[in-house]
Amino acid sequence: LDITMSDHALARLARVLRLDTTQTQYLFDLARPRRIRVVETPVDPQLRAFVASLSPLPAYALDRGWTIVAANAAARVVLSVQPGESLIEKLCLDAAWRKLFKNREAIVASSVAQYRASVGGRVEYREQVDRLVARSEDFARHWQQGAVEAAPLWQKVLLHPTLGRLTLRYASLAVENGSGLTLSIYTPADDATRQALGTAP
Repeated sequence: LDITMSDHALARLARVLRLDTTQTQYLFDLARPRRIRVVETPVDPQLRAFVASLSPLPAYALDRGWTIVAANAAARVVLSVQPGESLIEKLCLDAAWRKLFKNREAIVASSVAQYRASVGGRVEYREQVDRLVARSEDFARHWQQGAVEAAPLWQKVLLHPTLGRLTLRYASLAVENGSGLTLSIYTPADDATRQALGTAP
Protein backbone atom coordinates (compact mmCIF):
# COMPACT_ATOMS: atom_id res chain seq x y z
CA LEU A 1 0.00 0.00 0.00
CA ASP A 2 1.53 3.29 -1.14
CA ILE A 3 0.52 6.05 1.25
CA THR A 4 1.69 9.59 0.55
CA MET A 5 1.37 12.33 3.14
CA SER A 6 0.62 15.84 1.99
CA ASP A 7 3.10 18.64 2.55
CA HIS A 8 0.65 20.13 5.06
CA ALA A 9 0.51 16.87 7.02
CA LEU A 10 4.29 16.58 7.01
CA ALA A 11 4.62 20.15 8.25
CA ARG A 12 2.14 19.43 11.07
CA LEU A 13 4.09 16.29 12.01
CA ALA A 14 7.32 18.30 12.10
CA ARG A 15 5.70 20.83 14.45
CA VAL A 16 4.36 18.07 16.72
CA LEU A 17 7.81 16.47 16.88
CA ARG A 18 9.40 19.91 17.39
CA LEU A 19 11.85 19.35 14.56
CA ASP A 20 14.26 22.10 13.61
CA THR A 21 14.69 23.30 10.02
CA THR A 22 17.32 20.69 9.11
CA GLN A 23 15.33 17.83 10.65
CA THR A 24 12.17 19.00 8.90
CA GLN A 25 13.91 19.03 5.52
CA TYR A 26 15.17 15.51 6.24
CA LEU A 27 11.61 14.39 7.02
CA PHE A 28 10.40 15.77 3.68
CA ASP A 29 13.32 14.08 1.88
CA LEU A 30 12.41 10.72 3.41
CA ALA A 31 8.75 11.18 2.48
CA ARG A 32 9.57 12.13 -1.13
CA PRO A 33 12.37 9.76 -2.20
CA ARG A 34 11.08 9.39 -5.75
CA ARG A 35 11.08 13.16 -6.31
CA ILE A 36 14.75 13.49 -5.58
CA ARG A 37 17.53 12.73 -8.00
CA VAL A 38 21.10 13.89 -7.98
CA VAL A 39 21.80 16.20 -10.89
CA GLU A 40 25.50 16.65 -11.53
CA THR A 41 26.37 20.10 -12.73
CA PRO A 42 29.81 21.54 -13.42
CA VAL A 43 31.29 23.52 -10.56
CA ASP A 44 31.13 27.22 -11.35
CA PRO A 45 34.66 28.45 -12.18
CA GLN A 46 33.91 31.56 -10.12
CA LEU A 47 33.34 29.34 -7.08
CA ARG A 48 36.66 27.58 -7.67
CA ALA A 49 38.37 30.97 -7.96
CA PHE A 50 36.66 32.20 -4.79
CA VAL A 51 37.75 29.12 -2.82
CA ALA A 52 41.31 29.53 -4.10
CA SER A 53 41.34 33.21 -3.11
CA LEU A 54 40.61 32.37 0.54
CA SER A 55 44.14 31.02 1.11
CA PRO A 56 45.89 31.10 3.55
CA LEU A 57 42.57 30.22 5.19
CA PRO A 58 41.78 26.55 4.51
CA ALA A 59 38.57 26.24 2.49
CA TYR A 60 36.80 23.63 0.40
CA ALA A 61 33.43 23.07 -1.27
CA LEU A 62 31.36 19.91 -0.93
CA ASP A 63 28.53 18.52 -3.03
CA ARG A 64 25.44 17.02 -1.43
CA GLY A 65 27.13 13.63 -0.99
CA TRP A 66 30.19 15.21 0.67
CA THR A 67 32.55 14.82 -2.27
CA ILE A 68 35.11 17.63 -2.34
CA VAL A 69 34.59 19.58 -5.56
CA ALA A 70 37.02 22.43 -4.86
CA ALA A 71 39.83 22.93 -2.33
CA ASN A 72 42.38 25.70 -1.99
CA ALA A 73 46.12 25.38 -1.39
CA ALA A 74 45.75 25.93 2.37
CA ALA A 75 43.18 23.12 2.65
CA ARG A 76 45.52 20.80 0.79
CA VAL A 77 48.37 21.55 3.20
CA VAL A 78 46.49 21.83 6.49
CA LEU A 79 43.77 19.23 5.95
CA SER A 80 45.35 17.02 3.26
CA VAL A 81 42.20 17.13 1.12
CA GLN A 82 41.95 17.00 -2.64
CA PRO A 83 39.05 17.55 -5.07
CA GLY A 84 37.37 14.25 -5.87
CA GLU A 85 37.84 12.80 -2.39
CA SER A 86 34.92 11.95 -0.12
CA LEU A 87 35.16 13.96 3.10
CA ILE A 88 32.94 11.56 5.06
CA GLU A 89 35.09 8.62 3.95
CA LYS A 90 38.31 10.44 4.88
CA LEU A 91 36.90 11.20 8.30
CA CYS A 92 35.76 7.63 8.95
CA LEU A 93 38.30 5.54 7.05
CA ASP A 94 41.55 7.51 6.64
CA ALA A 95 44.13 6.49 9.28
CA ALA A 96 45.96 9.84 9.07
CA TRP A 97 42.75 11.75 9.66
CA ARG A 98 42.08 9.66 12.78
CA LYS A 99 45.15 11.35 14.29
CA LEU A 100 44.56 14.84 12.90
CA PHE A 101 41.61 15.99 15.03
CA LYS A 102 41.96 16.16 18.80
CA ASN A 103 38.18 16.13 19.32
CA ARG A 104 37.64 13.55 16.59
CA GLU A 105 34.81 11.62 18.27
CA ALA A 106 32.64 14.73 18.56
CA ILE A 107 33.48 15.70 14.97
CA VAL A 108 32.56 12.25 13.64
CA ALA A 109 29.26 12.19 15.54
CA SER A 110 28.28 15.63 14.23
CA SER A 111 29.52 14.91 10.70
CA VAL A 112 27.51 11.70 10.36
CA ALA A 113 24.39 13.58 11.50
CA GLN A 114 25.13 16.36 8.98
CA TYR A 115 25.79 13.80 6.23
CA ARG A 116 22.45 12.11 6.96
CA ALA A 117 20.72 15.48 6.70
CA SER A 118 22.45 16.16 3.38
CA VAL A 119 21.80 12.87 1.59
CA GLY A 120 18.30 12.47 3.05
CA GLY A 121 16.32 9.67 1.42
CA ARG A 122 18.28 9.83 -1.82
CA VAL A 123 18.79 6.34 -3.20
CA GLU A 124 21.87 7.49 -5.10
CA TYR A 125 23.88 7.47 -1.86
CA ARG A 126 22.71 4.11 -0.54
CA GLU A 127 25.78 2.32 -1.86
CA GLN A 128 28.11 4.80 -0.16
CA VAL A 129 26.20 4.51 3.12
CA ASP A 130 26.31 0.70 2.98
CA ARG A 131 30.05 0.78 2.30
CA LEU A 132 30.69 3.10 5.23
CA VAL A 133 28.51 1.03 7.57
CA ALA A 134 30.46 -2.10 6.58
CA ARG A 135 33.93 -0.55 6.86
CA SER A 136 33.68 1.94 9.73
CA GLU A 137 32.46 1.05 13.22
CA ASP A 138 32.30 4.75 14.06
CA PHE A 139 30.09 5.56 11.09
CA ALA A 140 27.87 2.51 11.68
CA ARG A 141 27.35 3.41 15.34
CA HIS A 142 26.42 7.02 14.69
CA TRP A 143 24.35 6.21 11.59
CA GLN A 144 22.29 3.73 13.61
CA GLN A 145 21.50 6.47 16.12
CA GLY A 146 19.68 8.38 13.37
CA ALA A 147 20.69 11.89 14.45
CA VAL A 148 20.12 14.74 11.98
CA GLU A 149 21.68 18.17 12.40
CA ALA A 150 22.93 21.24 10.59
CA ALA A 151 26.61 22.15 10.52
CA PRO A 152 27.51 23.90 13.76
CA LEU A 153 29.74 26.91 14.20
CA TRP A 154 32.45 25.45 16.34
CA GLN A 155 36.12 25.22 17.15
CA LYS A 156 38.34 22.36 16.02
CA VAL A 157 41.78 21.49 17.38
CA LEU A 158 44.13 19.89 14.87
CA LEU A 159 47.34 18.09 15.81
CA HIS A 160 49.16 18.66 12.52
CA PRO A 161 52.28 16.56 11.85
CA THR A 162 54.35 19.56 10.66
CA LEU A 163 52.45 22.71 11.70
CA GLY A 164 51.80 21.55 15.26
CA ARG A 165 48.68 22.30 17.28
CA LEU A 166 46.17 24.42 15.34
CA THR A 167 43.03 25.87 16.90
CA LEU A 168 40.57 26.75 14.16
CA ARG A 169 37.07 28.20 13.99
CA TYR A 170 34.89 26.39 11.47
CA ALA A 171 31.79 27.37 9.50
CA SER A 172 29.90 25.70 6.67
CA LEU A 173 27.88 27.95 4.37
CA ALA A 174 25.34 27.01 1.70
CA VAL A 175 26.14 28.14 -1.84
CA GLU A 176 22.86 29.72 -2.88
CA ASN A 177 22.87 28.91 -6.60
CA GLY A 178 20.70 25.79 -6.59
CA SER A 179 23.72 23.49 -6.78
CA GLY A 180 23.37 21.99 -3.32
CA LEU A 181 27.02 22.82 -2.63
CA THR A 182 28.36 23.96 0.72
CA LEU A 183 31.50 25.96 1.43
CA SER A 184 33.59 25.15 4.52
CA ILE A 185 36.02 27.74 5.87
CA TYR A 186 38.53 27.54 8.72
CA THR A 187 39.91 30.63 10.46
CA PRO A 188 42.59 30.83 13.18
CA ALA A 189 41.34 31.09 16.76
CA ASP A 190 44.63 32.07 18.41
CA ASP A 191 47.91 33.81 17.63
CA ALA A 192 49.92 30.59 17.33
CA THR A 193 47.54 29.31 14.67
CA ARG A 194 47.60 32.65 12.84
CA GLN A 195 51.38 32.47 12.66
CA ALA A 196 51.33 28.82 11.56
CA LEU A 197 48.90 29.64 8.73
CA GLY A 198 50.71 32.82 7.77
CA THR A 199 47.75 35.05 8.62
CA ALA A 200 49.32 36.99 11.47
CA PRO A 201 49.21 40.77 10.93
